[in-house]
Amino acid sequence: ADDGGLLARVRLLAQRTAELHAALARTTGQPAFDPEPVQAADLQRWVQQLRERVAATLAGLQVQLQEHPQALPRGPQALAQRLLDQGTAGFEPGLARAAALAPRGVKTRVHGAYRLQEVLLVDNDFVIIDFEGDPERPLQERRAKRSPLCDVAGMLRSFDQARQAALVLGSPSETEATRREPLARAWGEAVRDAFVQGYGDAAVAAGLYADAEAFAAARPLLDLFEAELACQQLHEDLARLPETGLALPGALALLAGGLPPGA
Repeated sequence: ADDGGLLARVRLLAQRTAELHAALARTTGQPAFDPEPVQAADLQRWVQQLRERVAATLAGLQVQLQEHPQALPRGPQALAQRLLDQGTAGFEPGLARAAALAPRGVKTRVHGAYRLQEVLLVDNDFVIIDFEGDPERPLQERRAKRSPLCDVAGMLRSFDQARQAALVLGSPSETEATRREPLARAWGEAVRDAFVQGYGDAAVAAGLYADAEAFAAARPLLDLFEAELACQQLHEDLARLPETGLALPGALALLAGGLPPGA
C-alpha cells in the first residue's frame, strides 16, 4: 500500500532526478559539460572498476572475519561467508554480460553523491543540493562524465540504508528486528520499484531514452553501478565496526546475490 502518499513522493523525487539529468545532458558548447556518447571503452572501464572493487572488498571482508569474527552480527556473518565462498567468480558471468552490452546513451556530469541526505523536501516538492560529488574521491574523478544511472544507483542504496537504519534503530531487540524484517523488506522493494519506474517514465519523457524498452535495456548498467556502491558502503562500514554497521546487511545481501541475470 502507498503509506500516506510516500510512494507518490518517491515517484516525484524520481521525476526531479530525471529532470536534473536532462538538464545536465543539454549541449551548451562547453566541452567540460556537454554530453558525450557512451563508448565501448567506457563500458569496459566501468566493468573493470567493479571487478577491482569486488576483489578489494572481498579481501577486506576476509581480514575482518579473521581478526574480528564477533564484530558482525549473526545475519551479516552468514551473508559475509556466503559472499566469500562465492568469491569473485560469482560476479564474472554478470560482468561478462555487462561488458558485452552495445554502447548506448550518454555520459554527462552527474551529481556524484546522490542520496537522501542531498535532497530537501520543500513545499511538497524536492530541491537537490550539494553538487560537489563524493569528497573522498579526487577532484578529477568527481568531474569526470559518467552515466546518469550512477545517481539512480546512489539513491537506491540510500533507500536501503534508510530501511536498515529504521529496522535496527527502531526495534527494541534483535528478536523484534527479526520480526519486522519482512515488513522492512517489502517497504524497500516497493520504494525501489516506485523510484526506478518513476525515473524511467520521466527519463523517457525528457528524451534521455527513446522509449521504455530502451530504458529497460540500460538496466544492466544500473545493476553494475549499484553493486559498485554496495562495495563502497561495505568497505566504509567495515572500517567503522563495531560502532556501526547499518549498511552491512543490505550491501552484503546485494553482493552475495552477484549481478542479476540481466546484467
